[in-house]
Amino acid sequence: TTEQKPQTWKHPGGKLVELGAHALQQDELLAILIGAGVAGRPALAIANAILDQYVGLYGIHSMRATADDLAKIPGLGRRKAERILAAIGLGRRLHRTAALPKTSLKVQADWVGS
Repeated sequence: TTEQKPQTWKHPGGKLVELGAHALQQDELLAILIGAGVAGRPALAIANAILDQYVGLYGIHSMRATADDLAKIPGLGRRKAERILAAIGLGRRLHRTAALPKTSLKVQADWVGS
């Protein structure tokens, strides 16, 4: 029989390394993007505040949140908000690429980048 390793992570990044991205919840993925929290407000709490305000990750996209909008969430700030929007942008492009017919990577990159 195989023994299951005990949880050794103290931050979602450790869980990502050990189990893979598929094992993380939305708040944990956001916390990784946020990085360090602020005094009295860890990254996971900030991530949950974002998800509460936008009703999940898709809400950030569908409500067309800007970096200024996200930066209003206590503990986030503009740079961390930009990082989150960049990740959502990458996800959107990945989704578009997956929907394309199988063509050359160059053609896909040109189309997705527009």
